[in-house]
Amino acid sequence: MRDGESLGREIWYHDLLADVPRAKWGNAFGEKTARADIVLRDEKRVYVLEVKRYGKSINKDVNRLARLRRFLPSCRTALVIIAEREFPKEFVRLNGLARQDLFATRGDDSLYEVSRVCKASSSLRQVRRDFAHYACLLEVWQR
Repeated sequence: MRDGESLGREIWYHDLLADVPRAKWGNAFGEKTARADIVLRDEKRVYVLEVKRYGKSINKDVNRLARLRRFLPSCRTALVIIAEREFPKEFVRLNGLARQDLFATRGDDSLYEVSRVCKASSSLRQVRRDFAHYACLLEVWQR
């Protein structure tokens, strides 16, 4: 890593908001229960990544990341979805490219879009699509 950059894992959300008055964000992330999977920092910005297996509900993760971005606007937030031997049809088009839609979650003003899709397969043929491994990068923000 370059000077001024750091990489952390399992960082408490309330630690990320150390420079924001507690009265402003209150109990938006629970009491010492929510941790960010991966946090990258440089001189200008904080990047927060959550990682989730495909098939699990992502609403809580997306809403938490969007809330973080609301209280820390310079922060970039993303959710990485890992699909093993499964085709993540919600995020990937049949041709293997990322869906270009904007998605909204229920119960919050959170939005996300699929920024990137990576595929690993023993064959590039279309018939292998359902047996490949996928990583989908979803960028998250507050409406």
